Amino acid sequence: MAHEVHHYQNTTNLLIPRVPFEELVRYIAYKVTEAPESHVRFTPQALQAIQEAAEYRLTQIFRHSCHSITIAKRKTLMPSDLWMGVHHRVDGEI
Repeated sequence: MAHEVHHYQNTTNLLIPRVPFEELVRYIAYKVTEAPESHVRFTPQALQAIQEAAEYRLTQIFRHSCHSITIAKRKTLMPSDLWMGVHHRVDGEI
């Protein structure tokens, strides 16, 4: 497991499959607009930028959550750890 984590830490490839992520973004955009006449369109570059930002933020959340686990001397991720990861902010972070 540690080898796999190390491998993904050293790669710059996106980890969430592109097509399902794009479908999710389009679904959310459709639900937010709630107006059939206003069809939201995305350029491929915009979708890639959204995916990169989303994966970066998820990485931050899990990094901070893992820090909470280490402090608590546990090996199991708890909902409270994720809550801390989501709400932890450092100046300059997204």
